[in-house]
Amino acid sequence: MQGKFAYYLDELTALHWWHRVAARQQDEYYLQGWNKERIYPDFVAFASAGNDEQRVLICDTKGKHLAGNADTEYKRKVLETLEGAFNCAGRMRLREGTTVKGIFELVFERHEQNGFSELTARLTGEL
Repeated sequence: MQGKFAYYLDELTALHWWHRVAARQQDEYYLQGWNKERIYPDFVAFASAGNDEQRVLICDTKGKHLAGNADTEYKRKVLETLEGAFNCAGRMRLREGTTVKGIFELVFERHEQNGFSELTARLTGEL
């Protein structure tokens, strides 16, 4: 799943860069929820959505067999909460005239079937 998602990111023309997070390595990017364990998302990316708005994408990929289990549900809630907190005050300003919106997403294998179209729409500002 992660390899297919990396190819998807490579194909996005709106993307400036993406990074594959190496799980549990010192100084690597992680999220902290309300449980003790850290969450290491699989990908961090940065895209342009047009109209001078930038998007930061934090993604964790999951196989369809992991949908609905307790750990996945916890991660979904944390990502949803962090996205809301990131975006609650309008938009974060990166530099003069540029705003950044956060997209924190669990991506399941089933999203591949439609070419990740919903995520693409969120990244490009169509949703």
